[in-house]
Amino acid sequence: MQVAAGEALVVTRAEYTTSKRQLRVQGTVSPAAGQTIRLEFTDPAGTVLGNAGSVTATATGAWALTTSGVVLPAGATRIKATSSNGTAAALALSIK
Repeated sequence: MQVAAGEALVVTRAEYTTSKRQLRVQGTVSPAAGQTIRLEFTDPAGTVLGNAGSVTATATGAWALTTSGVVLPAGATRIKATSSNGTAAALALSIK
């Protein structure tokens, strides 16, 4: 995990529903200030396997992505979030 000075990025939910091919990812970033969060699928070692999308944090720092029709890359077990400042955090992907 990388951290830009004074920035905190947390992934609080990372969920993939196989039957709907739906991805739901949520978290927070501070300071908020309209940060763009890039989301990527990774394997257990942290190797990026594919792009999951991007989202802009609200004024309170909350961010969320819900999207359908997502193909889960083979070997993907985690979601990595990276802020526009370069801070990164990851969470195990809950596959339902």
